[in-house]
Amino acid sequence: MRPSRNQQINRALSLLDRVIALIEADDQAAGEAIGREPVLSAQDAEQIKCRSPYWKDEEIRAAILSLYGRASTTEAAALLASEFGAERAPSRSILARLFAMIAREKQG
Repeated sequence: MRPSRNQQINRALSLLDRVIALIEADDQAAGEAIGREPVLSAQDAEQIKCRSPYWKDEEIRAAILSLYGRASTTEAAALLASEFGAERAPSRSILARLFAMIAREKQG
């Protein structure tokens, strides 16, 4: 079942509030801002064939799965960079490819 438009807006506002709080606090503990409710089960995520080093990193993969459908690629890139550091986090373009891959997998 697809979330209603109001639910989508509320999720986006919640994420935006967390991002603003991180920016204002200049906090390095951004992991708290990323909810860990994946859109795919761990078993389904393991079955996805992807050569990306970001997908092979279990921590980053879990964060990407939790952000899919809840944040834009720009927001997700900022959250991942603040949690894992810019050198370890994927770029917006890589996130766009990974989000598209997840969407294809969800469709079946």
